[in-house]
Amino acid sequence: MKNRKYSKIVTLLILLFMLIGMLPISVHAEEDTHTHDDVTFVAWESDNSLPGESGSYYLTSDVTLKSTWQVSTYIELCLNGHNITLDADSGSVIEATDGSLRIYDCESTPGKISGGKNNGVVVTGGTFSLYNGEISGNEGAGLYLNGKEKTLWINIYGGAIKNNTNTGNGGGIFIQNSLLLIMGGEISGNTAVNGGGIYIGEKSTVAMNEGSITNNEAKSSGGGVCIEEGVGFYQGGGSITNNSALQGGGVYLEDGDYGIGNKVIVDKNSGGNVYLCKDKVITISTQLASGTRVGV
Repeated sequence: MKNRKYSKIVTLLILLFMLIGMLPISVHAEEDTHTHDDVTFVAWESDNSLPGESGSYYLTSDVTLKSTWQVSTYIELCLNGHNITLDADSGSVIEATDGSLRIYDCESTPGKISGGKNNGVVVTGGTFSLYNGEISGNEGAGLYLNGKEKTLWINIYGGAIKNNTNTGNGGGIFIQNSLLLIMGGEISGNTAVNGGGIYIGEKSTVAMNEGSITNNEAKSSGGGVCIEEGVGFYQGGGSITNNSALQGGGVYLEDGDYGIGNKVIVDKNSGGNVYLCKDKVITISTQLASGTRVGV
């Protein structure tokens, strides 16, 4: 019991350091240049390829790929309102195996990352951060996270992961061997067998402080979030609403922990707001704010 409490404290501390050390950086466009702080984003003018060298880039047109964009270095990419589409019979749109990939979008109508046949964005190494832009219209998970060799640190500050369809687990996000921090954005309209919005697999922790998980569907369990093998799901804020599943339309907890705090809304989900398997409980970690709603 002491080891379990210790591991939970360590996990939460790690997530806190992630939040402090990787806060979002503002991005804005001025005519033909993009800057954030003192960094200049360089124009990427190809319409059929994406950069392979470290740097900060912004798109000047839609990009159609014939194969997966492989990322193994430090790249910041502003979609600039343009789309990245995979035109192939197989593969993901993006696969990040090392380094750091950050996705931004300066435009009011953000660009889309779509067309993946085996997931939209796959991350197996390094770090990934989504500040804006949309990962949508992919077969498989919109965002597939699996730290095969070591735990991944992933951050979502904004943007949307929506309308992805998986015949397996995890419509919006599939996570395994990873730590995921959600500080904003939208996960919506995704479908899967389990975990329409998010599927939390083994050795994984998700902390959600803001954002929404809505209108996702699971054919079996966890319309919004399915926790089957993970360490846990800690929801300090944000909303999980209007999702559907046979069991746990909002949240399905089979293994691991589900903790809530501050102002949380889990409501109006079809198939039950929260489904707790035998001996599972909801842990309230802090004083709840006015307006908190968690229906079981």
